[in-house]
Amino acid sequence: MATSNCPETPRQKMIGMMYLVLTAMLALNVSSEVLDAFAKVDKGLHKTNQVTKLKNKEIIMALEKAYSDNPVKVKPFLEKANQVTRVTSDIIENIRKNKEDIVKYKDGEDFDILNIENKGNREAAALVMLNSGKATALKNDVHDYRDQLLNMLTNAPTSLRNSIDENLTLSDVKKNGKTISWEKATFEEMPLISSVTLLSQLEANVRNAETDVLNYLSRQVDADSYKVTDVIASITGPTNTISGSNVTFQIFPTAIDATQEFEGEVNGKPFKLEGGKYEYSFPANRVGTTLIKGFINILSPSGEIEKKEFEHKLEVSSPSAVVSPSAMNVFYAGIKNPITVTAAGVKQSDISISVAGARHQRTNDGYDITPTVAPGQKVNITVTVNGKNMGTSEFRVKSVPPPTPMVGSKRGGRVSIAELKANGGVDAILENFPFDGLKYKISGFTVTTTGKGGFSNEMRSNSRNFTSAQLNAISSMRQGSRVIIDDIVAVGPDGKSRTLPSLVFRIR
Repeated sequence: MATSNCPETPRQKMIGMMYLVLTAMLALNVSSEVLDAFAKVDKGLHKTNQVTKLKNKEIIMALEKAYSDNPVKVKPFLEKANQVTRVTSDIIENIRKNKEDIVKYKDGEDFDILNIENKGNREAAALVMLNSGKATALKNDVHDYRDQLLNMLTNAPTSLRNSIDENLTLSDVKKNGKTISWEKATFEEMPLISSVTLLSQLEANVRNAETDVLNYLSRQVDADSYKVTDVIASITGPTNTISGSNVTFQIFPTAIDATQEFEGEVNGKPFKLEGGKYEYSFPANRVGTTLIKGFINILSPSGEIEKKEFEHKLEVSSPSAVVSPSAMNVFYAGIKNPITVTAAGVKQSDISISVAGARHQRTNDGYDITPTVAPGQKVNITVTVNGKNMGTSEFRVKSVPPPTPMVGSKRGGRVSIAELKANGGVDAILENFPFDGLKYKISGFTVTTTGKGGFSNEMRSNSRNFTSAQLNAISSMRQGSRVIIDDIVAVGPDGKSRTLPSLVFRIR
């Protein structure tokens, strides 16, 4: 802030010269023509102040209009502008009241501020403003007003802050090496019209400061906005779909700056925008999810380069056609039947099924279907994609076929004792069954051997393995003897037991 100890500014020098001129005028017993000239200057300042007031009101109205269009963006600036208007109105009213008090002191209650009768009176200003301390109070109020404006302009250009500081600092005046206070320089031994004119000039300085601050706040609304030279139409929508689906797209205007040479990178490939856009294309050869990501370097309003990142996912599906022979649409009772459900161009996460006549469970590869109805009945599966019914498939339920009992790879016939013993027991094999890993478990079987004298020997095992007695009996058999394995019981994956056909071997 300016003080009396600082070097004089051009404005302070001007005030000092005006004080000297006024003093000289007093010494020369100022003529009525000069006083009338001051009156004309005061009327001119009054008109100028009214015009400035209207212009400032227009700035506020423009901010209010901008606020109605974009409240979030404009609100902080409009609030400051309204605060500036309020404190300005207060200080203007203070100045106006002091002018009226000076004029009324000499011209009476019926005074006209623009047509002063006692223009040359040299006592009224001093008696009203100095003796009562109003001059000092006014100076302090003006300085408080100045400080409030400067506090709102923390980030404003230095030139703007300096201008407001200088025009609203009521400095002392130097004369013949002596310092004269602003109060005495303005009101002591001054013609009434000169003091009123100086107060009108102070009012003009206040109005001009208000204008400067309001214009600054108005400019700040768009200070962080990006430059736009054109608006183009854009459309975005799904990255995949299937025939018969409803497809929704978003169509919207996009603001661009076609004059700026934007640069960026997409999937590691540098590019430059032409006409505000760039077309990126590549062969979609890999089935699955393809990630498209990168960035665009944009020059911000502050002059810094900002990296704006983008990302997009593209689902690529293989061209496919599904052929389902109706005679083969079979589910097996009591077990999990694996199925896959696909739709060309559709993500698995968008596909769902509902099943009648079976339980279903999602797996990594599709679904497991476990029929809950008896063999001979049917299971219906309905497929939906994003809520759209894609149709229903029907499957017949059959029993799992019985397994074949085997010892090693033998189903009977001629066999050596070593071959018979090598496998260690009896297995139940599902031959040519479409599901891998489905097994029956042997829970027991009987071995019958023929010993010396033609006597039969029956021995029972309660597992798939030969017992010690069975192995000893097999080891003692002669060439040409028969070994019969019957009463073979197997437990299936559905938990049910089945009796399997007998095996007959002849020792070679």
